[in-house]
Formats: sequence, C-alpha cells, structure tokens
Amino acid sequence: MPQPPDTGPARKQVVETQTAGPGRPHLRTDLALLALSVIWGVNFSVIKIALREFEPLAFNALRFVLASSTLFVFLRLRGAVPLPARRHWIRVVSLGLLANVVYQLLFIYGVDRTLAGNAGLVLATTPVWTLILASCRVSPQMLQIQVSDMLVSFAIRGSTKSNKNPRPDGTGRR
Repeated sequence: MPQPPDTGPARKQVVETQTAGPGRPHLRTDLALLALSVIWGVNFSVIKIALREFEPLAFNALRFVLASSTLFVFLRLRGAVPLPARRHWIRVVSLGLLANVVYQLLFIYGVDRTLAGNAGLVLATTPVWTLILASCRVSPQMLQIQVSDMLVSFAIRGSTKSNKNPRPDGTGRR
C-alpha cells in the first residue's frame, strides 16, 4: 500500500522529536543553550588566565587547532564533508580571512590588553555595529525592532557590570 507523501523517515523523526519524553519536549535544546551560555560567559576569564602562560598568537594558534579539529570530527560523524563549489572559493576564503584571521587577531590582542569584563562589554556592542551597518539596508519597521532589541540587551548587560578595579593594587589590569 503506498504511503501518503507527508509520512516517511524525515516526517516521522520530526514528530518523534516534538513529542519525545514525558517532560518538556525541548529540554535537550534548552540545556545545550545553557551550556553554550556558560561557555561563552567564562570564555574571557579562561583566556585571561591562559594569556598569563602563553603569548597571544601562540594561544590563538592552539585554539584554532583544537576548534578546527573538533569541528571536523563532528562534521565527519555526520558523513562526508562537502566542499564549496569552485566558483565560491574566493568568497569563502575572503570571509574566512576576515572572520577568523583579522577578527581573532584583534580579539586576542584586545583581550590581552584589557580586563575580561571590559572585553565582554566591548564585544557586547556587536549589535550596535550590526544595527549601524544594517540600517542602510533594512525597512524602517525592522530597524525599529532591532533598536528596541538592542536597548533591552544593553540594559541587561549594563546592569551586570560591576567592580571596575578588581585587583587589590587598583590598577585594573590582570
């Protein structure tokens, strides 16, 4: 007997995911997002501690190797790793250089020269820069939503800033 078009392995998997378990259906996703937030939250402190022992570029090289290897293993577990079409290579390489090399150089030297909390707050301004750049290309309604989201985000982040000089000698540099 032929199956209706909306059933099959893909459809069945979606239904099972939505109804999995007696508790909250998205508990696994919520826990993953919580873990990600914790990792991002301690990232600056861990980097500051590591920079006591490593030079910034050496530490970033180690981070790149570990992150690349981990990502590659997870991709391989999902199957063959597809390469972009040849016509996209210039864009992929250009974006890779900008997003990884330039950004990471600025990031690691910036974190090395300031407090972990200050580095976090500076990176928290990313929505502002995104908003400024996007304001040239989005509708007024979307811009209004982005501005309100950004203000709420900064109100929350600003309320968590404390202890401007964490070192006993008052220098503020670690």
